[in-house]
Amino acid sequence: PVRLLRPILLFALVCGAADMYVLVHLVPNANQRFLVETYNLVAQRSEADIKPGLFYEGFPGKVLYVRDSRSDGGWTDVLLADTSQPGRPIVTLADRGYLQLDPEHRQVAIVLPGDSVRYLPGEEDGVYDTSHAKDFRVQIPAASVFGTPDIGRGLAEMSIAELRKAEAAKRAAGISPHPEIMQRHQMFSFPVACPVFALLGLALGVHTRKDGKLGGFALGIGVLFAYYGFFALFQNLTKGGHFPAEWARWVPDIVLGFVAIAALVSRTKRAGAAMTEPLRKSARSASLRSKTPAA
Repeated sequence: PVRLLRPILLFALVCGAADMYVLVHLVPNANQRFLVETYNLVAQRSEADIKPGLFYEGFPGKVLYVRDSRSDGGWTDVLLADTSQPGRPIVTLADRGYLQLDPEHRQVAIVLPGDSVRYLPGEEDGVYDTSHAKDFRVQIPAASVFGTPDIGRGLAEMSIAELRKAEAAKRAAGISPHPEIMQRHQMFSFPVACPVFALLGLALGVHTRKDGKLGGFALGIGVLFAYYGFFALFQNLTKGGHFPAEWARWVPDIVLGFVAIAALVSRTKRAGAAMTEPLRKSARSASLRSKTPAA
């Protein structure tokens, strides 16, 4: 088993290094890039869906109507109605307008540059008050663009430096930073699990009996359940404040690592005994034949 461990452990280390590269570098950047591309696609679709001569209701609580499109971008003769209050719309008229995209902050705004006139419902039904505005701007809710109120970097999109910064901000605000701490340690505990599973796989997979292969496979499935059982258990203990967040992601690796070493040592002893047993029997037979007197 020890000789078999060399190529298996080498393969596990390569997989662990690749896993660490994915978790530390690729996953945060890819997830954030996904959010940026989602913003660009949805924003472009929204701008293309606003057609002259048609009422556009794609933004919640807003109705937009433009008479024509400008050759340099934007629209002419714009009507923007705020319908968030049923029966009491606020109507804004402007000579021109455009849709402003902010890729850095992933926000969309309807901008009516220059002078615009607003019609606000008065105290009596059917009576409107008028007001004039300059460079009127309406921010579109982020949820209407992204489908979620959280468009910033979540834990899965944060790099190690960003996680540390979020930890410091939470500590300064008196909030427990355990999610950020566990996410940061998870980037390293998952790659370390690769050699741990390699040790366990070899220990459970080495059998001298044919029927032992199925048993090793069943034990392997049990090991996976045990790993994620410890994973979930200590995560919940950390959330409840009963376990340090720095060690929550390492407990499955530590526990299964000790089990793997013990199992591998046991398998090595059994394999050695199984290999030397035929030699012992041959030696005993030869010894008995040498002691038996010739007829």
